[in-house]
Amino acid sequence: MRVVSAFAFAVVLLLCLSAAPAAMAFPDELIRCKVCNRAIEHVFRAGAELRDHCAVEERDDRDARCDYVNLHKFGIEEMVHTVCDDLPKNYQALHDSEFEFAVHDDPEHSPEVVMALKRTCVKWVHDQSEEVAAYIFGNLDAQKSADVVLPSLQRRFCSLACDPSHKKKRDHHDEL
Repeated sequence: MRVVSAFAFAVVLLLCLSAAPAAMAFPDELIRCKVCNRAIEHVFRAGAELRDHCAVEERDDRDARCDYVNLHKFGIEEMVHTVCDDLPKNYQALHDSEFEFAVHDDPEHSPEVVMALKRTCVKWVHDQSEEVAAYIFGNLDAQKSADVVLPSLQRRFCSLACDPSHKKKRDHHDEL
């Protein structure tokens, strides 16, 4: 019995130690740039897919996000409002020596990490949702490609998040 309980204790301890880095919430300073950039990219690429979907004239469905064969601004606004919930479902947060946020089919996060990702996304993207949606919609409506537009959109909306000298000031997102 003692051997079994000692083995079980060792297994539990090993699992706890291996999961500890993943369970730690990431500090805003470490993740804000990549979270902001991924959120802008996610909305733009999803918007480009929607633009292509809307361009099909003989659709059987009546998609409210399309204005006949054109993308409707409402579709992009909706994406900007849901991007913070979508990020942890589409990207895996990796923490070795640095933070990385990679596309993943089935990402797994602790609840603390999910909250840190969402809180950061809300602060840097969602709170500017009207402006983000307007710029992304305008560029998609002008048929601009991601290669051309994404770097400037990310610079415009994420420059402060990506500035390492920017100090975090206490705001209402800290309570989320």
